[in-house]
Amino acid sequence: MKPSWRSALIVWVAIYPTLTLLQLVMGDVLRKLPLPLATLVSTAILVPLMVFLLIPAASKLLGPWLGLPVPDRDAPRR
Repeated sequence: MKPSWRSALIVWVAIYPTLTLLQLVMGDVLRKLPLPLATLVSTAILVPLMVFLLIPAASKLLGPWLGLPVPDRDAPRR
């Protein structure tokens, strides 16, 4: 079982630069929108990036540190 603080750190390390880049690229547009709409747009971009790209990549890269099992390359895939 992976320690929760390590998982939280991985999520934070993925979210912080992504959100910073999003603000840099779209900040002027987002500031013109009402806060609920700006939050909706930001999360509509951020959440799929996290779930489908960044968290899986970080988990694969840092899996041993997280205590995740390392898949056997010779094992048959299901």
